[in-house]
Amino acid sequence: MSPQNARKERTGDTGPPRFRRKFSAVSEGLSMQCIMNLTQFHTFKYFYTETLQQGSLPFIMPDRVQTGAPVATEGGAILLTEDDFPIAVVRNRLCVFGEPYSANRFSLACDFTVSFTLWDLPT
Repeated sequence: MSPQNARKERTGDTGPPRFRRKFSAVSEGLSMQCIMNLTQFHTFKYFYTETLQQGSLPFIMPDRVQTGAPVATEGGAILLTEDDFPIAVVRNRLCVFGEPYSANRFSLACDFTVSFTLWDLPT
């Protein structure tokens, strides 16, 4: 993950550079790499080319890092349901593809390594 640079540099005649905000809604870049079998790769290609129109449309993706973490109060107490189960965070990301994906076949069993960049759009 890497945040987008939201600063604009202003240089003067002397001294260190100064910065100001270029925009307030900052996207975050996500570098992804997946290992897929042939069926999964064809499903991914269809999703990219047909559903997302060559990766030009945004889509919703579950956030696997934050989803499932328990919700807690400021004091650290975990919030529970009426049945005493912890309430879990569910977070989705609104994403769009950066550069087109690249795929490499790495075995005779038709397994692929698929690499791509996503932008987590501000919501």
